[in-house]
Amino acid sequence: MRYFVKIWILLFLFGHLVFSSTDFVLNKFGARPVGQGGAYISRANGPEAIFYNWSKQPVLTDDYFKIDAGRYLDIPFYTFGYQNVFNTPNLRFGYLTMGIDDIYETELNDDGQPIDTGKRFSNTAHQLYTSYRHDFYGTDIGIRLGGFLEKLYDSTGRAITVDLGLYRSWRFSSFTYSSGLVYKNLSNASVLWSSGHQDEIPRVLGFGQTFGLFEEKLFLSFDLEKESDWDTPRLYSGFEYWLTGLEKTSPSMAVRGGYKHKDLTLGLGMNLGGMIIDYSYIHPRYSFLDSDHIFSVGYSFHSFKPSYYDQKKLNNINEDTLNYREEKFQKGDVRLLLEAHFKLVDNIQIQY
Repeated sequence: MRYFVKIWILLFLFGHLVFSSTDFVLNKFGARPVGQGGAYISRANGPEAIFYNWSKQPVLTDDYFKIDAGRYLDIPFYTFGYQNVFNTPNLRFGYLTMGIDDIYETELNDDGQPIDTGKRFSNTAHQLYTSYRHDFYGTDIGIRLGGFLEKLYDSTGRAITVDLGLYRSWRFSSFTYSSGLVYKNLSNASVLWSSGHQDEIPRVLGFGQTFGLFEEKLFLSFDLEKESDWDTPRLYSGFEYWLTGLEKTSPSMAVRGGYKHKDLTLGLGMNLGGMIIDYSYIHPRYSFLDSDHIFSVGYSFHSFKPSYYDQKKLNNINEDTLNYREEKFQKGDVRLLLEAHFKLVDNIQIQY
């Protein structure tokens, strides 16, 4: 049954011989963002920001890279993100690849029914991103350039896209508030295939809001996205709560949860001395689809501060156990020394 559903999905996707996987590329990626429902336009921390909102200034300004692996609709994918490229915090890099092997080639018989020809082919897609951001009167502005390459059977499709991102945050006495706006495929590009066929790439308009509460231990995020070929916008919402530590401390641990366009998500993240591990679970809205899991591992060269609990332990240690105290020299009494000398001389004379 599982393979039948997979074939049905593939037939739906490959409605004609030449098709573009740009809809797949526009999906939500990254274990940390997906764990909180994909609501990451106004959150956008870490290397995953290149896929959501590339205009926000990085919280960790040192070199930081991350690799993700997972499956979507039973299709494996891998992502790689890197921020602070060439020691420039405003420059980001991202790469995404997906592929399907052993796709059955079919043809219609005289009765109009698909039959297996015995041949197999594969479909692979690659998306490469680079982005640059700059602050303009308190508003972060980012431009992202994307290169798309797809191979299907014996055809090759290519496209170059230009995307725009905006971000702004405000800090109040008891909470923080941030907003983000992205416009994908600003250049209205299309995928041009070697066969001469063109596939339109949808334009995407996304808006997000995030509230940081309890000294930024809890974040609540909401995103709305509207594609040019959707009738209604999609809603993404989620939370991230730091059980121990914060973004810039280590060790730290965060739990996540969300609502990803009717799918339920859960996530967990840990920072162990710069080694950052994330996991997310997606419960699909369709019962005949398997649950999806996304794993990621990365490393940040940021100088993390000790977490709250470790710092508290250090503060409770008596400083006398860590530092030597300068002891004052006690001056001796000269009269005691003279008296001891005379007694010693008298004893020697008596012995002799």
